Amino acid sequence: MFVEQDLVVVKTDETIALQCTANGRPPPVIQWYKEQNQLLSSRKIAISSTGLLVINAADQNDTGFYTCVASNSVGSDSVTITVRVQSKLS
Repeated sequence: MFVEQDLVVVKTDETIALQCTANGRPPPVIQWYKEQNQLLSSRKIAISSTGLLVINAADQNDTGFYTCVASNSVGSDSVTITVRVQSKLS
């Protein structure tokens, strides 16, 4: 599994983009979690089948630990990224 960075810092109202890449046979399914809760696509969150997680209009509630889990019939692997959302004044 591969992520470009393990810490992402953005300012309030910016877009958070997290990319997770996993290879395997059979091809793994990628799911995203914040803390222990699975993330699903919504008006604020977009999740692509290629492992890209996009969170629009970031706010303080988006600060936390995001885990990418890749799994297939052979097994699973995960990697965690820390996201910090700072106010525009900092």
